[in-house]
Amino acid sequence: MKIKIISLEDEKSISFKNSSLGFEIVDNNSKYYKVEQDIVEISYLLEKDVNIEKYNLKNNSDIILIVAKSFEGKNIEIIKKIKSKYNIIVAIGDVNLSDKYTRDEFNKLNNVLIVAELKKENKIDLKLLSLILKNKEIFNKSSIEKQRSTILIDSNESIGKVVLSLLEQFNYIQNNKEYNLYLYSKDEIGLQELAYLEDPIREYIYDEATLKIDTFTNEDITDKNYFVVFEAK
Repeated sequence: MKIKIISLEDEKSISFKNSSLGFEIVDNNSKYYKVEQDIVEISYLLEKDVNIEKYNLKNNSDIILIVAKSFEGKNIEIIKKIKSKYNIIVAIGDVNLSDKYTRDEFNKLNNVLIVAELKKENKIDLKLLSLILKNKEIFNKSSIEKQRSTILIDSNESIGKVVLSLLEQFNYIQNNKEYNLYLYSKDEIGLQELAYLEDPIREYIYDEATLKIDTFTNEDITDKNYFVVFEAK
C-alpha cells in the first residue's frame, strides 16, 4: 500500500516515529519511509504554501491522509479545499466542539481519526498508523468516499488507561449508533480484561447502539502496551 500524508504543521509540531523503518529517503519536499510492505510519503504543507496541486495527490497513492494538531482556523479552510478535490482521511489531535462553526465543519468530514498522541506528545506512530489504514473493515475505497466515521486512536500500558482515554474523548462519538472497537496487543486478551473494557463503554452509549469488539495480537507491539482503534459511525 502507498500512503500519502500531508502535514499541516512543521516537523517541530508533528513528528512521525517508528522503530522498525525499512528506509528513509528525503528530497526537497517530502520524506519517504518503508513500513513493512507499505511506502509512506510525508509532505509538509505550510501556511505560505497553499498550492496543493504540486503534491500530485492522485498520483500513485492508495490513501491520502491529512494531519493537523487541531481542527481550527486556517487548518479548517485548507482541509475544506483539499476535500473538495480529493477523497481524504483527516487525522487530528483536538477539536473544539463548543464552537459552532468548528463543530459544523467537523461534522461534514467523511472520515476522521482522533489521535490522542497528537494532543499529548505531538507524535504519530507510522507502524500503528499503517496498521489501521490497512484494516479493510474500517477503510476501503467505498467507505472513504461515501461513509462517515469518526475513529479514536490511542495506545496505553494498561486496559484501565485505555478505557479512561476513550471515555475522555467520548464527546466526539457519543451520538452514534454503531461502534467497532479493535484492540491490538502482543499477547491474547483475557475475558476479564475485555469485560473491564466493554462495561464502562456500554454505560456511555445508547441502549439501542451496537458495540462490537475484536482483538488482535501483533508481535511488534511492546509487552506492556495496548493499541486501540475505536470506530463510530
